[in-house]
Amino acid sequence: MDNCTKLVILTKYFGNNFTGANIATHEIVKRIERDFGEVVVFTKHEGSYDMEDISINKYTNLFELIKSLSFFKKNHNNFICYSDDHFGFIFKLLNIPYFHTYHGNWPDAKRINLTHYLKSFYYRPLYNLTLRNAKKVVNVSYYMDAFVRKLNSNTVVIRNGLGLSSEKKNVKTKEIAAGGKLNIVMIGNIDKRKYSLATRLFKCFENKFKGKVTVDIYGTAQDNSLVDEIYQYNFVKIKGFDPNIDFQEYDLLISTSKSENLSIAMCEALASGLPVITFNIGGLNEIVKNGENGFTIPRYDIKSMFDQINLIQEKGYDFVFSEIELSQYDWDKAANQYLKNFKM
Repeated sequence: MDNCTKLVILTKYFGNNFTGANIATHEIVKRIERDFGEVVVFTKHEGSYDMEDISINKYTNLFELIKSLSFFKKNHNNFICYSDDHFGFIFKLLNIPYFHTYHGNWPDAKRINLTHYLKSFYYRPLYNLTLRNAKKVVNVSYYMDAFVRKLNSNTVVIRNGLGLSSEKKNVKTKEIAAGGKLNIVMIGNIDKRKYSLATRLFKCFENKFKGKVTVDIYGTAQDNSLVDEIYQYNFVKIKGFDPNIDFQEYDLLISTSKSENLSIAMCEALASGLPVITFNIGGLNEIVKNGENGFTIPRYDIKSMFDQINLIQEKGYDFVFSEIELSQYDWDKAANQYLKNFKM
């Protein structure tokens, strides 16, 4: 890449302390920033990041964003633009070609509850505009790639990387002994999408396991009423956001999320040899091999999820991780693929 070319990033949240999607953008940009003369970020929320030659331009509303991008366009003529949220279409309004990565959960997210159904009338048209008008769309799962291709035929699948050291990878088996205590981890910001069904599962644990289960939740509390419900169960601990979870301390990763694209946390867990039990949603069956490295449960079926966990606790289970293709999930390889597509 010409070292005079600027890379322009449009994102609502920029940093490595927000969601998995924002972490992904941070990890990619961190690896390719030296291939550009400068990285220029337009964002509403600035978090923490570890990059060198970077310029942050904050906006508070769309009017400010359009004004700032328009001013930038008039004063520069050698740049590549990239977005990772629903405002990417703003580039099109200014007649600027752009690349986009779709980390979103729409249209599936409309099934979460009435609130998300109503929100879909706002977010889906904006995402559709952003996806339809992008020069190329990057998807992190083949499941979502199939959806995006209905709007834009110029797509590519690039897997996210894993934030794991090499010694934590390539675990081949995980044995859970019959009748033992289950140490469970759940990962994700505490909101209705990820945890509205969790309390039903916790109730089943409380009635059946009687001191034979612990649940640690890693994520930022975003729904206080849901947090209050979770705190009713004394075997559950909310640990807050932590980018360095030691998966070796746990027996299972459980997800009650109602919609997912492809979870980085689940990929990291599986790569560490931690079995995953989740609903069969989004692209998760691309990484969770049913009966081998975990189980995919019919959508929103808490009873079936509990029955599977109960069976593992009672009978024990030997999980096998040989089917995981770790070579796909590498930030350096992903960054090189992004650069290759930017040059096309």
